[in-house]
This record gives sequence, structure tokens and C-alpha cells, in this order.
Amino acid sequence: MTGVINVVIVEDDPMVAQINRKYAEMTDDVIVRKVCAGPKEALEYIRDHSVDLLIADEYMPGMNGLDLLEEIKRGGYQCSSIMVTAANDRATVERALKLGVIDYLVKPFTYERFSQAMDRFRRRHELLNSEESFTQKQIDSLISAEQTRQEEYTKGINTETLRKLEEYLVRIGPDSMSSDEIAQATGFSNVTVRRYMNYLVEKGKAECVTDYKTGGRPRLHYKVSQ
Repeated sequence: MTGVINVVIVEDDPMVAQINRKYAEMTDDVIVRKVCAGPKEALEYIRDHSVDLLIADEYMPGMNGLDLLEEIKRGGYQCSSIMVTAANDRATVERALKLGVIDYLVKPFTYERFSQAMDRFRRRHELLNSEESFTQKQIDSLISAEQTRQEEYTKGINTETLRKLEEYLVRIGPDSMSSDEIAQATGFSNVTVRRYMNYLVEKGKAECVTDYKTGGRPRLHYKVSQ
């Protein structure tokens, strides 16, 4: 892991902003530093603070989300972005992709889909912050992140890793465990476990449940599908 991921949420709907914050903070390495009701507030914050990831809506008064990304790019600030919006027209999606968004979620969305977007960002963030130079394979991995969600999510699934994690879920039976616990028990990294667990959930071979009894942030637990 490369340390804490600093997140800023830009959303003028308080209810959606609260959901985005709850989802983002369901993993321990994420801290939402600021929830902004509009792009201008977010831009002022980004000018004075280090931000790793921006989670932004498109439709907002005064300045829209993509205009904000343009301003961030123009200012030379190093900040990745995920769009969470109701805008699904071709022009908006095309512009977002040209601005280099990590992912694009259309409202309403599930936690599982949000988690996939976060994992996509996290893999790229960790790779970019762990090396001074890159192999061709690593560069190819970074470039492939711009492909469709399904292509990226299924690419690179190692059969042996998948088998071991699936067998571990079967072995613990009806009990559920967090990605941290599974990682510690199996020897895989937390990022790898989350990725493969989400893949197994998509395939209907695992279930994802939320544990609210941790005394702190709610955490996701995984178990084999019954």
C-alpha cells in the first residue's frame, strides 16, 4: 500500500454526497478530506491541498463537473477523477474520457460498481506511486485501464489465484470475512483480494455483506454464495 488516499467529493445533492462519502470510506486507506457543494469550492480546496482523487457530479450550478476537470488540468494539479452523474449523453461521456477520468458511474449505481471504480483507481495509484520507471508490461497495464470496465475487470484474472481464493471461501463455509482478514489468511495483497472478491461477486460465486458491528466504519465482508 502507498498510504492514505485523499479524496474530495463534489456533489450539490446532500443525500448523494453522503452516499458517496459512505461508500468511499468503507475501506481504511481512504479519507474524504472535503465534501464540496460545487466546483468552485472544490477548486479553491485543491489549490491549497494535496488531493489524490476527485469524485464529481457533472450537473451543478455555476460550473459543471467537466469544466472543473478542465480547470484542474489547466492549473497543473495532480488529481485523478471519477465521475458520478446522471449525464449519459455521448458528448459528455466522450469529453470525460478525453479528460482522462478513471471511471464513469451513471446514477443510480450500486456499491459493488462504486467499489470497482475505487479498485480501478487504487491499482493505478499504487503502481504510479511505487515505481520510478516502468516495464512495458506495467505501462500496458496502465493504458489498458482506459478500456471498458468489463474488459479491464476480467483481464489479468489468474486462474490459480482465483481457484485458491474461491477454495478458501468454500473452506470457511457460511462465515464471512473482510478483505483484510482474507488477505492475511491467504498471503495475497489486500488489493488483489478485493479485486478477486468483486469478480467472484459479479460471477455469483460469492456474496458481499456489510458489517456494521466493527465499532467504527462499516466494513465489507465476503462469503461463498449459498
